[in-house]
Amino acid sequence: MASSNKPVNNFPKLFVVLGLALSIFFAVRFARQQKECKLQREACIEKLEGIYTDISGFGISEIERNYITAQGGSHTYGEIIYPSMEAVINRLEVKKEDVFYDLGSGVGKFPAWVHLTTDIKKSVGIELSETRYEKSMQALGRLEEAGLLNKSRTLSCVHGDITEVDFSDATIIFMCATCFSEPLLQKLVDIFLELTPGLRIVTLKKLPEHPRLVLIKEEALATSWSKGSPFRYYELLAPPTA
Repeated sequence: MASSNKPVNNFPKLFVVLGLALSIFFAVRFARQQKECKLQREACIEKLEGIYTDISGFGISEIERNYITAQGGSHTYGEIIYPSMEAVINRLEVKKEDVFYDLGSGVGKFPAWVHLTTDIKKSVGIELSETRYEKSMQALGRLEEAGLLNKSRTLSCVHGDITEVDFSDATIIFMCATCFSEPLLQKLVDIFLELTPGLRIVTLKKLPEHPRLVLIKEEALATSWSKGSPFRYYELLAPPTA
């Protein structure tokens, strides 16, 4: 019987080998990137813990407590822990052109975290308590002294009433809001409706319903007072056309 002299086609095997090699390459690169991100995150937490080692938002004067309550807020203090801050920022997919505001920012940890872990152009905390505001400014000074601030971008703290301070350039708003009164929440919703459509709002308390404020997602994340607080993600829609 005559033997076959047809050439052997090795292309399928070659493609399999190349595909396997590429899969291994990308898996290794992804694992390396994840490890680098973890190390960067741990380093950032360590730096912020050092900055805030003796700075706390707990304990303000009775005069301040009464004033905050009269404004419809709450003097009760709690903090979003770092892993939850990271989860929120990852969920929002923050971009460099975004502008972040924390309404009721306490001693300013969340705005500082956003500035240090993203390339966002502006991160601002607004706080009614003068004591907590002064402590946030103390932390901001330490961040600057440690060379941790990017001078081409903005990290700032504002002392004032969140219903009176201008945050019209916001693209992202965070507010803990767990103890905000319903009248205060309604005032804030009225302000939000005047802002640019596409605005994203993250709050731990449900907002008064409005057809232009759409609840996109809700998830449970840890805080200083709970292992699973509800974080609600809203988006502001454009007003209907006539």
